[in-house]
Amino acid sequence: MGDRLPRRTGDKFFKGDPDNYWLWGWGLRYAGLFPNDITYTVGKSDYRKDWFFQEVPHSTTTAWLNPDAKDPYNQRFGWVAIPPTNKDPWSEWGHGRATTWTVKFNMPKSTQGQAILRIALAGPTAATAPRQRPRRTGHRRQWRNRWRDPSSRHQRPPL
Repeated sequence: MGDRLPRRTGDKFFKGDPDNYWLWGWGLRYAGLFPNDITYTVGKSDYRKDWFFQEVPHSTTTAWLNPDAKDPYNQRFGWVAIPPTNKDPWSEWGHGRATTWTVKFNMPKSTQGQAILRIALAGPTAATAPRQRPRRTGHRRQWRNRWRDPSSRHQRPPL
């Protein structure tokens, strides 16, 4: 993915285009768009529809959902419920869990030694990515990681 996308801007990924990226609430709607989080298979998946433009917590509630919305996970406006009071809605809306993104790729044969996975991250804070070794399943290697952004309302203690 990175070799073909040297600029690494969000507009190339799902919902990161100029018509969508600026719309509020993708963090709430991510769970409906990717209910099982992201599993990206190099050489098989399409980054334009299989890789979300934001790494956000996985919301575990739909308290924010407008019951009259026809397509709340894709429509531009009218998908969020209007809170019935002036009370901060995040006590009900702000429930979630860590998001797991899985990247799978094939290797022609099992290798020995150290492997390096290079990734580029962008975010509002200078968070550091945890280091993990790939899980080996035959000749398939799988990287799994959980990212956290301290500015998130869904912050939980480290794994």
